Amino acid sequence: MSYPAITWNNVSGVQMFVGLDLQRMLYPLHTGKTASLTDRLASRERCAEAARLGASQTHAKLIPLLDTHARVEVTLIR
Repeated sequence: MSYPAITWNNVSGVQMFVGLDLQRMLYPLHTGKTASLTDRLASRERCAEAARLGASQTHAKLIPLLDTHARVEVTLIR
């Protein structure tokens, strides 16, 4: 996966790599929290792994309070 035309906001948040199943339903492959979407997604830390597993999209939710990240991440994983 590459993001040639995307500029991520330099804000905290939770990001998720997702794929599409045969019924065109989204399924999560990786969920993570970060203090900076710019730094985390620009580094493509888990991008190659997620692509190998079938990721075709990245979803991000801006969350200004860092202490809220863990709660949101756990909710998304469930």
